[in-house]
Amino acid sequence: MATIQEKVDQYTAKCAELGMNIGWGLLARAAKACGPALFNADAETVAASDMSELETVRDNFVMWKLGIEDSEEAMNIVNQVAEEMSDFGSRKFRAVFYARCAEIAGKEDMLPEVE
Repeated sequence: MATIQEKVDQYTAKCAELGMNIGWGLLARAAKACGPALFNADAETVAASDMSELETVRDNFVMWKLGIEDSEEAMNIVNQVAEEMSDFGSRKFRAVFYARCAEIAGKEDMLPEVE
């Protein structure tokens, strides 16, 4: 099984390949926020073409973990990230998605610290 560090290295490389500048530290914090989902092939990605999946990200991550109270604002953030990550194809890694949501919301400090 891969380690969190190996996963973050993979995500960092993919972001660099696609011109998305997200730092390793922020990706590591977002990966930690994903918990065990990071190591499940299906849960590791966000299905951006599935509205119920995007609503789950809005409710359980952007609103609950990042503390965005306005559901419309939260959904706008999720939709913006989904659009930005369109070049990722069907592999929109959850940790990258979460990191970018936190950046757009200006809530990077709400992600867990990595020891």
